[in-house]
Amino acid sequence: MVALPKQQEAECEFYRRILGVTGSFLFAQSAEEARLMAAAGSGYWLTETTCAASGSVKAVPLFKNGKRLAKKYYLFWKTENTNGQIQNFANLLLTNFNTDS
Repeated sequence: MVALPKQQEAECEFYRRILGVTGSFLFAQSAEEARLMAAAGSGYWLTETTCAASGSVKAVPLFKNGKRLAKKYYLFWKTENTNGQIQNFANLLLTNFNTDS
């Protein structure tokens, strides 16, 4: 997993309690380091993105109770801060993250 030392305990808790991952965890300081460790056969790289897949690293989705795991993301902003830039940004996020279509 990619996590700074001060975040490692929280990451372990999330993956164990929420996702049901058992066993020990090996931590990397960066995505590149995690990719190299996975490519070298040191373990699996748990990541939420498919961009991790390249060369000798294969992306495999996580499942729990027969269902593919997915995180929900929400976008909020104050009504008085609404402007064209915020709306364009919201549309960009919806286009790239919306899986309901």
